[in-house]
Amino acid sequence: MKNGAYMMKLNTYDLTQGGILKKLLLVAVPIMGTQLMQMAYNLTDMFWLGRTPNSVTAVAASGLAGMFLWFGASLMMMGRMGAEIGTSQSLGRSDIDAARGYAQNSGRIALILGIVYGGILLGLARPLVGLLQVKDPVVLGSASAYLRIVAFGIPLTYLSAAITGAFNGAGNSRLSFLANSVGLLVNMIFDPLMILGLGWGVGGAAIATVTAQGVVLLLFVW
Repeated sequence: MKNGAYMMKLNTYDLTQGGILKKLLLVAVPIMGTQLMQMAYNLTDMFWLGRTPNSVTAVAASGLAGMFLWFGASLMMMGRMGAEIGTSQSLGRSDIDAARGYAQNSGRIALILGIVYGGILLGLARPLVGLLQVKDPVVLGSASAYLRIVAFGIPLTYLSAAITGAFNGAGNSRLSFLANSVGLLVNMIFDPLMILGLGWGVGGAAIATVTAQGVVLLLFVW
């Protein structure tokens, strides 16, 4: 990776100096905004899928697939929290090398977890959706197709989350917020184009999501 992702560029918000409230808000508000943006991906998909001819089945398929993505978020947080805690503690001790090591190791762990979980979704999409007792074959097929496409973006999402954690731990949560904002904007632009413009429906929503996730990772490692 290029140095941009792991150089631990510090922001100006040193929480150990001066008043705490203002500096804490400057760090915490972007973090909360980033979390809200993760929720907005699925909501954006549902908004545009609700305007397709088969809106009921399309929204149902997206919602079902989203359950497995939210489940996978718990695995994703392992890499992110490890990066946040490790880098923040190391930087608090002024140990830049240790901070960089925590960030890099968290990124590797996140990538491995992402590949494993993405592989599970790719290979077992239909059986997993079937566990939810879906009776409609169209919904079952659409949800499975959505998961198979999104599975390719899971490693990207996990790695981006670990990098986000590293920057948050370094006090530079604004950079993470900006990168994820661009990703959400890409998703919001691509969703109507692929879902309605190209008529790809649920598959288009999945492709738009993966594209947006790729853009976020690209911004981090640029």
